Amino acid sequence: MTRLNRYDYVTQTAVNTAGLNNSEQVRFHAFNPNGLVATKREINERIADLVKAGTVPSGWHVAYGTFADHYSDNHIYSLLKYDRVPSIQLSVWIDMKTNAIADAVNKISSVHEEIEA
Repeated sequence: MTRLNRYDYVTQTAVNTAGLNNSEQVRFHAFNPNGLVATKREINERIADLVKAGTVPSGWHVAYGTFADHYSDNHIYSLLKYDRVPSIQLSVWIDMKTNAIADAVNKISSVHEEIEA
């Protein structure tokens, strides 16, 4: 696989990070539709819809939505500058983003449970 084809695979068609080195994992999560950044953006859209509908307060943007991603988004994009991405920094970012996604999903689920009850 040529370098450009590998880049296209990582950023567009890969479905997980199996077999990817640290630099490729950063690119996967930053640009791939299956990466953590894209996943969080989808959740942010759901939160924005809930706020717009008046179901939840606007503070959700800060606590769980778009404004809560400022630090982690800056961090992942700073990791793109490395030729060799440090494993610890990558692992910490993945854990941080995964936890943020889980927290947001749990809050959204609790709102849906309240609406159904």
